[in-house]
Amino acid sequence: MNSTTEQRNAGRPPARILQYNTGKSPIAFQVMQAAISDTDANILLVQEPLLRNGTSPPIDDFHCFPSQKQACRAVTCVRKKAFKSASVISDPHADFLVVLLTLHSKDRKPPTISIANCYNRLQNRNWRTRDQPTHSLDALFHEIFALADLVAGDMNKHYPRWETGRQPSQWAQNLVDICNAADFRLANSPNILTSYPINNSGPAVLDLTFVTNPYPDVRWGLSIESESSAGYWHECRERGGTKSCVDASLRGASTREQGETCGIKTEANDLGGTRVKGPKAGERGGLSYSR
Repeated sequence: MNSTTEQRNAGRPPARILQYNTGKSPIAFQVMQAAISDTDANILLVQEPLLRNGTSPPIDDFHCFPSQKQACRAVTCVRKKAFKSASVISDPHADFLVVLLTLHSKDRKPPTISIANCYNRLQNRNWRTRDQPTHSLDALFHEIFALADLVAGDMNKHYPRWETGRQPSQWAQNLVDICNAADFRLANSPNILTSYPINNSGPAVLDLTFVTNPYPDVRWGLSIESESSAGYWHECRERGGTKSCVDASLRGASTREQGETCGIKTEANDLGGTRVKGPKAGERGGLSYSR
C-alpha cells in the first residue's frame, strides 16, 4: 500500500466482520449479540437467522438487509454510521446477498467494498448424479464472485485446501475453480474447525471466507478471548442451562459440545480503491441506506 493510500485510509475504521450460522436458534442469536460488543464488529454476516413471523428480528444500532423479504436464510447487518452508505446489489434470493459498502472519505470517489453473505444449503443428496448441483448456490458462485470483493458464509464444502487430507465434496472443485479464476484467495487459516454439527459427520471446516487479491490486508480468526492468540477471540454458548466454551487457538484445539456454532471474525484493513464489480448501488436489490 503506497503512502497516498495510507494517507487516504488514515483514521478510517476497518471492516470488522463477524460471521455466524445461528441455526435459527434463539440462544445462538443471543450469543451473537453478545459477541458484537466483544469483537467490536461493524458488519454481521448471519446464515440461518432466527426468524419471527418470517422475518429476522432487528439488532440494535445495525441496519439489517435480508436476502429476501420473507423466509430468508442470509442476513447482512451493517452498523449505523460505520459506513457512508450500504446497498444490496444482488437480486433477491433465499440463500445469499451482496451488499455494497461505501466508506467515509473526502475522496471524489470514496472507496467501496462489496461483501457476499452465503448459505450454501443442501438441496439434493444426488451423490450419483455428479453433473447436478447438490447445494443451492453451486450453480450461482460465478455470479456471486463477479459481484463481490469478499465472499463469506457457510459453504458446506470439504476440500484439502482448508481441510488437509479431507476428500473433496461433490462440486467443491467447482467452487475452488471459480475462486481461482476470479483471482480470490482463501482467508481462512487451514484446518481451524468452524462447524460442530449435531449429526454424525463430526467437526469440520465449512465456514469459509474468500477475498479478492486487491485487498491484501485481511485477518481471519475464530471468535475467542485471548489477545495473545494472534487476533483470535473467545466465545461461550449456553445450552439448556449449561455453559460450554471453546478455546480455538492457533493449534485448533477445541472443547465444544456438538451442535454449537463458531463465531468467525474477519478484518479487512486495506480498503483503498474504488473497485465496484457489480451494478451501482440500489440498481438491483432495492434496499439501501446512506448518510
